[in-house]
Amino acid sequence: MSAKILIVDDNPADALIISSLVTQEGALAVTAANGHDALDLLHEEQFTAIIVDLQMPFMGGFELIKRIRRSESGPHLPVLVSSGRSDSANISQAIKLGANDYMVKPVDPVLFSEKFKRLLGSDISWQEYRPVKNSEYKIAHCSLPYQMIGLSEVGITLLFSYRPEAGQIVEVTNNLFQKYECPPIKAQIGKVTPKEGHFLVKLTFIGTTLPIQKKLRLMCRELWNEQFKAQPEETPLSAENKEGSP
Repeated sequence: MSAKILIVDDNPADALIISSLVTQEGALAVTAANGHDALDLLHEEQFTAIIVDLQMPFMGGFELIKRIRRSESGPHLPVLVSSGRSDSANISQAIKLGANDYMVKPVDPVLFSEKFKRLLGSDISWQEYRPVKNSEYKIAHCSLPYQMIGLSEVGITLLFSYRPEAGQIVEVTNNLFQKYECPPIKAQIGKVTPKEGHFLVKLTFIGTTLPIQKKLRLMCRELWNEQFKAQPEETPLSAENKEGSP
């Protein structure tokens, strides 16, 4: 049976766009115009996941997420917020209340596909572009400086000196971000892998806007060009890297 997704959005155009993207992923889309209607549907039917707008009449997204997490059937229901609000306060509040991920409207179809698969539990890898040895972009910061291992349009891989808590939200930046005038990006700590006394940590970006996504694509392109120009003995380019160039 295909996944059944509940889309809660009072804007018919936005609901139609999200429904179309959900359908393209092979899932069944069901819509509700506000939190009250969504709760009625959640009591009547079983859903695989829910995609929620924040600003809606009668009951907004924050209140809906709280009620879902307090219900008997909702503590583990995957929740993706899709909202026009891009400020850190709203993103942090949504995650604190129990949302699994956050997307800023207008929704980028490629980014939606990535986040949707992760929302449903697919352990998929992203194409990363790595800084070369002694690159000025090697150091990343999220409260403390860490080594950046790889960057993609949807996340970043860092080398931590301690084991961080999975699910924790941090802000990430480095010299490459600053070069492209990209502000620190919120990211959620995911997979943590021990490595030679350190910890390789995958972080997924949360709440990136279209301008930020454009900057991330440009940064990935620069890292790929840096790899391409590097000496072969330092960073050999695999066939996969060549095919995955931006």
